[in-house]
This record gives sequence, structure tokens and C-alpha cells, in this order.
Amino acid sequence: RISNKNYFRFALLDNATFPTQDVTAIFKKANTKESIEYILAYLNHPIIFDWLKCNGIVKGNIVEFSEKPIASIPFRIIDWNNSNELFLHNTITETVKQYLKTKMQSDIDTINYSFNKLFEIT
Repeated sequence: RISNKNYFRFALLDNATFPTQDVTAIFKKANTKESIEYILAYLNHPIIFDWLKCNGIVKGNIVEFSEKPIASIPFRIIDWNNSNELFLHNTITETVKQYLKTKMQSDIDTINYSFNKLFEIT
């Protein structure tokens, strides 16, 4: 519900997890070079929350997470020939790995700062 909070929670699950509720799974395509951690952080970024509120399928105060709305999210690919973008991708990836272990708010701040640099919002 977007009326109660201003964020979504996309999650990264291990191979031994089998969701049984109303869940949409997202799989990384073979030709995608961006790390799964980068993709996870991207989907959880406040800009994507705002984009889905404005452009996704919203019924009442509930955002739909079926295949079509998720597939319509514009994805920020990395220019692998740009050293700054490569650095930001690697920073995001490593910080997500760290956050998944420690749950430190400072890691979220680093991730969001890195995406803001990538989005050129600084």
C-alpha cells in the first residue's frame, strides 16, 4: 500500500526459497551484464517507487506488481566503457552485498547516493 509507506521492498532470494503467496519473480536475462545486486538496488530506489506510482498500475492505494507493470520500468543500463559508471555499478553491487549482511542504514545511503550520481541528480 502506497498510502502507508513511501517505498517498496523487492527482495533477493536464495535457491532454497519457494514463495507460496502472490509473488512475481524476476529473473536476470543471460545477456544482462549488470549484477543481480545492482538490479535489486535499482528496483528499490526511490525514483523507481515514484515512477511506479505515476506510471504503473495503481488500484486504490495498491500498486500492482504483475509482469506487465514491472516489465515497463525503464532500466538504467551501465555503459561498460565509462569508468565512472563501472565504478558506480561496482560500488552499488558491493554495498548491496554488505547491506544484505549488516542491514546498516549507511549502506542504503551509499547506494542511493551512487544511483543519484549515476542518474546525474547530485
